[in-house]
This record gives sequence, C-alpha cells and structure tokens, in this order.
Amino acid sequence: MNRPKFGLRLLLLIVALTAVTAAWRGIEADIRRAGQATDRINLESAIILRENELARIKRTKVASQVNSQLARTQTIQRMEAEIVQLRKKLTEFGSK
Repeated sequence: MNRPKFGLRLLLLIVALTAVTAAWRGIEADIRRAGQATDRINLESAIILRENELARIKRTKVASQVNSQLARTQTIQRMEAEIVQLRKKLTEFGSK
C-alpha cells in the first residue's frame, strides 16, 4: 500500500482544523446565549424584588413627622425610577 502523499495529509489537516474552528464557534455562541438568558432572568428578578419592596414601603404607615414623610416620598420616587431604568434595560436587552 502506498502511503498518503504530503498534499493529502495537508488537506486532511486543513479540514480537521476547519471542523474544530466551526465547532469552537458554535460552543462560544451557545455560551453567549446562555449568559444572555441568565442576564435576562436576573433583570426580571431585580424588577420583581424592587416592585415588592416598593409595595411594602407604600403599605407601611409613617409617623406624622415631616422629615420621615419626605424621606419616604423620596425613597418611593427613587425606587420607581430604578424600576423604570431596569425595565428599559430589559427592553433593550430583548431587542438585541
């Protein structure tokens, strides 16, 4: 039997390297998609947690002191702004 020529060996090497590169890119894409799904879940969880905390703050009674009422109002406004920002990130993330 004749041994394969150098050109055939080189061709097989190129084919093998191409296959490995294609497989590697596929694996990287899978990892990237899994990371994006995790990020989306984290954003959704953060929104839910902030909404629950905001609802709790709104339910609690506040003493009649002006300072505590002002602080409560500021906290509510800040949390509502955070929720809006998180929802915006989630929307932007979904469009990518």
